[in-house]
Amino acid sequence: MPKEFDIYGSDFLNIITKTIKKNFGPFLYQIIVSEILKESLIKSPRIIEIIKRGEIVKENIKNHLKKIWENYFDSIIYSFEKNQLNF
Repeated sequence: MPKEFDIYGSDFLNIITKTIKKNFGPFLYQIIVSEILKESLIKSPRIIEIIKRGEIVKENIKNHLKKIWENYFDSIIYSFEKNQLNF
């Protein structure tokens, strides 16, 4: 059994996981609560506000992940192109 098992993309997944925990960990409950409240039949103004806050957090996470995605894969493509030029 290998001591280290490197799944393709595992460093990318680690970056995503650490970033979400660091930047959005305290707010993840808002997404969960808002998703649950979306299913309620009666939506009071307070429930609507909670749902909106959850949507804002989700949108912030999406935008943050998009930036991470672009930076990560831009660096890999650059590294790959640099290695190709050396052959």
